[in-house]
Amino acid sequence: MKKILGSLMCALLLTFMFGTTVSAAQLSSQDIVNLVNQSNYSIEQEIIKAQEQANILTRKYDTTISQVENVEQALSINNQAGTNNVQLLETIKSNYDEKLDKIVNKLIQRTNDIANKTISIAAENGYTVICELVEVQVGDRVVLIDPLRVADT
Repeated sequence: MKKILGSLMCALLLTFMFGTTVSAAQLSSQDIVNLVNQSNYSIEQEIIKAQEQANILTRKYDTTISQVENVEQALSINNQAGTNNVQLLETIKSNYDEKLDKIVNKLIQRTNDIANKTISIAAENGYTVICELVEVQVGDRVVLIDPLRVADT
């Protein structure tokens, strides 16, 4: 179903890109609805991409933490555990958080750009498009992303 919807949205995008010039003509309410649908599809694709990147990062983080804890456990059996492992775990967590922050910030920036462009085009044509923030899980974070809705048609 997603592939069919994705294909339909791509076809609509191509129609907008290579169709008649819209700068001289007012867009119809159906054109605005189609634009919002395409924008929401693009936003959804950005979310999926960010979630996939975060999942890969999280799996690597979990594996690394597990390995360090296994080494720490082996050392504690021999009474050789030290504070270096605590510092190592803090560094690993800090690196994970930094990389996840980049993924989240990139997602927010890209989806905001898509939303703002769509809102601007709609406003130029006399329509109101609004954002309705929804919670999206990215790694161990909850992010507010802004799918769009036409307020008036």
